[in-house]
Amino acid sequence: FCRGGSLAALTERVAPVVGTLSLARDASALAAARGLPAVPAAEFRCAALSERLCAVPTQQLPNGTHQQTGPSGLQRDYAAWAQGEAGFTFCSQPWLFSVAAKGKLLQLEAALRMQHSQQVALRHSLFGPQPRLGIGAKRGALAWLPADVAAADAAAPFLVLRVRRASLVEDALESLAGNTPLSLLKPLRVVFVGEEGIDEGGLRKELFQLLIEALFTGGYGLFVWNEEVRCFWFSRDSLAQEGAADYLLVGLVVGLAIHNGIILDLKVPTLLFSQVLGEPSASLESLKQVDPELARGLAQLLEFDGDVEVTFMATFTVAATACGEPKTVELLPGGADRPVTNESREEYVRLVVEHILLTGVRPAFDAFRRGLLTLCDGPALSFLSPEELEELVCGTPHLDFAALQANTRYDGFRETDVTVKHFWEVVHAYSTDEKRALLAFATGCDRAPVGGLGKLKLILQKSGPDSMALPHSHTCFNLLAMPAYTSRGKMRDRLGIAIHNAKGFGLQ
Repeated sequence: FCRGGSLAALTERVAPVVGTLSLARDASALAAARGLPAVPAAEFRCAALSERLCAVPTQQLPNGTHQQTGPSGLQRDYAAWAQGEAGFTFCSQPWLFSVAAKGKLLQLEAALRMQHSQQVALRHSLFGPQPRLGIGAKRGALAWLPADVAAADAAAPFLVLRVRRASLVEDALESLAGNTPLSLLKPLRVVFVGEEGIDEGGLRKELFQLLIEALFTGGYGLFVWNEEVRCFWFSRDSLAQEGAADYLLVGLVVGLAIHNGIILDLKVPTLLFSQVLGEPSASLESLKQVDPELARGLAQLLEFDGDVEVTFMATFTVAATACGEPKTVELLPGGADRPVTNESREEYVRLVVEHILLTGVRPAFDAFRRGLLTLCDGPALSFLSPEELEELVCGTPHLDFAALQANTRYDGFRETDVTVKHFWEVVHAYSTDEKRALLAFATGCDRAPVGGLGKLKLILQKSGPDSMALPHSHTCFNLLAMPAYTSRGKMRDRLGIAIHNAKGFGLQ
């Protein structure tokens, strides 16, 4: 139904059906709002339509390669929608699109903004250089980088990030802070100083993985971990809240990952993505995503059948920290002298929730959101639900290794070879953590891409006859190479050593 023919023919076939589907979707949403059984919104996405629209027309050249002959159907449909042309457009019904298709629309908008910015920059070139992000003064210049290398990187058609592993966070954030918004839209290239490796995708994935791990867990104090829900939230420490530039750069890293199609191991609640999309929420249900223990305590306060003031002896204050030292924050003027009573407990709970989720972290969140939207603030962002934006950033949480096996290609091996059979037997027996380690070793990312592992094109390559040599990988191409091990035990031993001891482009 969605295959074959031109975009016009596809539109003519699909448009009448979309109207009916739209009514069904609206009815389902209304039922969900009333607490009745409903069809999940994801069920209304049309994967076949999305793939058809995202397909790029090509022609085969005499040398066997393929050349693009025009824009994709998605690009043409978006152009018609953005220009307000009469008639039906798929972009007017974005609920039809897969998350991957919506991600491509974000990248398309960024490319269009880059073209526009280049034209503006050319017209204004006589008036001086383009403005930087406005936060570079907070950090030192990349003094270690030779001037000629820095100049070449600045003139390159790519956004080049050169980092040293010993100072990875500082180098990456200083480099980003010193760029213009226009240059951030360039295709990204990463160089680890002193290491071999050309960035065809693997270095980018590794850099972002290391950056996110360091920024969230490396002692910077920007985020607080909650073990029960296993996610981070913004620190309410007054010192952290003064570091708006740091949060802006964290948001910039996330936006840069979205722009370059890189999946992040970002452990944050869905609530964060709701707020990024302009849907702030300050309810007990929302608080459960950040601090479920506090949410349970507040719920008990609301349900308490007795004298709240005498029993709880609480005032309109919350505990916080300043440079790591405990302090008390008033929820309203004079809050320290105002007791929480049966009559005022609902107001107290509302103010506590708003403080934890909104007002108490507003400087940090606003800076984070501004950094993220530097690269992703276009109309297509409104096409995404919070859950879809989370999937676009963090990938699909479920690891379906059966789908990965079904989609794996072999180079030098055959699917029936004993080495291949042993490989999948060992892998399917792995724990979740071991499976993530294997994905990180082979692809540079321990998360499934948007759409699941069935969308990942893993290549299992034969590197030689049976030996004690370890497997190695080329993360840029999602390629895992190994000798033709003849026993399951050797496969388990050699593969285990490789995936648990690989870092950088030494062993990999």
